[in-house]
Amino acid sequence: MKTKIGSLVMFIVLLMAVVVNAQQPQITATLKAIPDSYAGKCPATIKFEGQITVKNIKEKSLKVQYKFMRSDGALSPIKTIVFDKDGSKSVNTTWTLGGPDLPTYSGWEAIKIVYPQDVESNKANFKLTCKIPIPPKPEITGYKEACGKKGGNITILGRNFGTQGGKGVALGGHGIHVDLKVISWSDTAIVAQIPNDPRIQEGQWYYIGIEKADHSEWLSNISKNITICKTPELASITNVHIIECSGGTVGPARLVITWSYGTGVRPEKVIIDVQRGTEGSVLLPRGTLVEVRGTETRKEVTIFRLYDVPYTIIFKAVYPSGDEKIYTFVKRCGE
Repeated sequence: MKTKIGSLVMFIVLLMAVVVNAQQPQITATLKAIPDSYAGKCPATIKFEGQITVKNIKEKSLKVQYKFMRSDGALSPIKTIVFDKDGSKSVNTTWTLGGPDLPTYSGWEAIKIVYPQDVESNKANFKLTCKIPIPPKPEITGYKEACGKKGGNITILGRNFGTQGGKGVALGGHGIHVDLKVISWSDTAIVAQIPNDPRIQEGQWYYIGIEKADHSEWLSNISKNITICKTPELASITNVHIIECSGGTVGPARLVITWSYGTGVRPEKVIIDVQRGTEGSVLLPRGTLVEVRGTETRKEVTIFRLYDVPYTIIFKAVYPSGDEKIYTFVKRCGE
C-alpha cells in the first residue's frame, strides 16, 4: 500500500514539473567571434555578435537580463532587453587586446542569461596573433655635394633614416672602412664629416652607408657612391715689383707694389706687410697691415721714411678653401 502511495506522489510531482515547464518561456542564446582567427597589427578589436531567442511567452512582455563572460574572468555589466512576443534579438560586444605584453592569445566570450532563467550560450572561441610591423629600411638616394672633401662635411640625402640611436655612418670601398662623425641627423638628411684620413684618396669613389653602431650590419643600401674632391691647385703670388718710390728720410714715404698670380684658384684676400732690416714693419700707421682683394694686383702703401735699401714684402694669401700661404720677396725700389 505504501509503495503505491509513493509512486502516486512521484507521478504527481513529475506531472506538475511538466506543467510548470510547459508554462515557462524557452530562452536560448548564441554568440560568434568576428574574426575567430586574427593575425595582424595590435592592439586589435574582436567583435562578438549574438542572439537571444525567446519562445513560449505567456505574458504581455518578458524582461531578460544578461551579461557577457570572458575567458580572462571579466564580466560585463548586466544589460536588459524586453520581448513582447516570441523571437530573437541581437546583442553584441567587443574585446580589444594584444600588444608587446600579449603577442598571442586564445580565448572566448559567452552570453550569460541571469533572469528570468539561468542560461549560458556557447563559447565563441577566437585566436589572436600580433604581427610586429617591420620598420622601412633606411634608403640613401644621393648627396647634396658633387664631391666629398677630406676634412669637410657631406650631406647624405634619403628617406627612413629614423633617429640616430644605435646607428652610425661609415665610408667604405677599395679595402677601407672609415667611420664618419655625425654633425646632424634627421629622417631625410644626415650631415657627416669626412675625416682627413690618409687611406681616403682624392679623386677616388667610395660608398657611404648607415650601419649599426657596433659595425655588425649595414642598415641602409650602399649603392650610392661619392667621389672625394681633388684639392684644387692654388694660384701663387709671383712677379712682385716696387715700381714707384717717393719721399725721403724724414717723414712718410710712398711705395707702389705690383704682383701677379700663377695658375689655379686665386686667394679671396691678401694681407701685405712691408719690413725693412731690423726695424720690422715700416707700414704706416705703425702696427697695421694692408689687406686687398684677391682680384687686385697693385697697391700703394705708406711707409716710415724712405731709404735706398732692400725691403721685405710679405704676402699672406687666404684661399676660398681656407688654406693660407705665405709668400716673401726682397725688393729695392725700382726692382
